[in-house]
Amino acid sequence: MENYWRPRRLGHANLFIGDYERAAEYYGDVVGFREVYRQPNNRATFVSNGNTYHDLGLTDVKSRYGKP
Repeated sequence: MENYWRPRRLGHANLFIGDYERAAEYYGDVVGFREVYRQPNNRATFVSNGNTYHDLGLTDVKSRYGKP
């Protein structure tokens, strides 16, 4: 799949999502980010487009940080 949209700079953001593994695949396949670090014991992954170590943190709502 060819990437038609590729962000140049995000800065840094954290998203709480329903499935961190599926979200990492989406941001890799569709947006062009690459996974740089995964915390399976915390259900989180971090992706980057190459500008910084990680531009986007994806934390599963079922993680210890996803609870109110």
